[in-house]
Amino acid sequence: MKFLNISKDSKEFIAEKYRFIQLFVFFLITMQTQIIWISFGANITLASLYYSVNEAYIVFLGASFMIFYIPINFFATKSLDQFGLKKGAGIGVYLTSIGGLVRALAGTNYWICLIGQIIAAIGQPFILNCWTKLATNWFLEQEKTLATGIGSIAQFIGVIIGMIFPMKSIGVLITMWIYAILGLGILIIFQILAKEKPKNPPNEYAIKNIKKPIMIGLKEIIFKNKDFQKLFIIIFIGFGVFNAISTEIDLIFNKIKYSGIDSGVVGALIIFGGMVGAAVISSLSDKYRKRKIFLILAYSICTPIILLLAILRDVSVIYLFCFILGFMMVSCLPVGLIYAAEITYPNPEETSAGILIVSGQISGILFLFIPIDPYLYYVFVLFLIGLLFSFTIHDTSWFEEKRK
Repeated sequence: MKFLNISKDSKEFIAEKYRFIQLFVFFLITMQTQIIWISFGANITLASLYYSVNEAYIVFLGASFMIFYIPINFFATKSLDQFGLKKGAGIGVYLTSIGGLVRALAGTNYWICLIGQIIAAIGQPFILNCWTKLATNWFLEQEKTLATGIGSIAQFIGVIIGMIFPMKSIGVLITMWIYAILGLGILIIFQILAKEKPKNPPNEYAIKNIKKPIMIGLKEIIFKNKDFQKLFIIIFIGFGVFNAISTEIDLIFNKIKYSGIDSGVVGALIIFGGMVGAAVISSLSDKYRKRKIFLILAYSICTPIILLLAILRDVSVIYLFCFILGFMMVSCLPVGLIYAAEITYPNPEETSAGILIVSGQISGILFLFIPIDPYLYYVFVLFLIGLLFSFTIHDTSWFEEKRK
């Protein structure tokens, strides 16, 4: 079954039904890498006793994913560009599955477990950077942002599974083996079902016969494209704040001393709001073929909410605002990734996506050094900066007219 999409210049593009199989496969591999990343996050004390190490060593298992993402990002981007979607992402799938198996075989040996964790961490950029390429290769113009948004949802579901999995009940070793077997199963599914691209391009951006060398593309994107530079700051702030708040959410709310607030509920509401927002805002962005307005909307709503969270103390209101914060803040990422791919065309989509995702990893680490006590006031100032920059960018249509 195929669907037609008629663009403004009357070109016909065909989208194959098999794109939904592709979406399912890449959803699984993205979910898997996030499960491996966060698997010890809610069980630090248990894992430290099992491996007979200090709790800081267990924290490093999770931190390794952010640390290794930064240097590996370039190689992941180059691989996706040079080898294509299936082979490029496949590197990440194999590394993640091998890393999970090594962790299971490690038994109580922390250092072997760490080796497995690092192998999986090296594989993560190959998977997370592929979503804009997947959207461009397989989906209609009005579906691209939604497809990328589903990638964000896959990340959140992976985090939730990793955090709620009953490791305390079944033990660390059994948990490691369950994750390892799951990873091997997903690897087989990927190998059988994943494809590079359909026979017919589903959108204008998929028609790309000549690709620029990655270093030339990087120079053009980073140093010559002023709108991408502004977008970099927008994502640097929004994605970084989300990563930092998610990491320190318990410390933030304990320090500020909200009466009756459960930081676990706060985290769950932000993540759930992010899942809903990634789907809803992405769909609207695709429907109306607009990017800029949704970035402005996200910052316009999140900025005052952050200030209100710092001032208000009513539990029900705080919970509501946390859901809205996740809904709007997380939606910036899929919209921003597709916008970046469109304004940097004909450079490879994975190049712009890799730069933006790694920016969020770096800023997430940097924002951990913000003092906890006035934390939300600092975030409020950061969001004001992001809001100002969101007003100064051009929308995708401006670039399309410029190319004609």
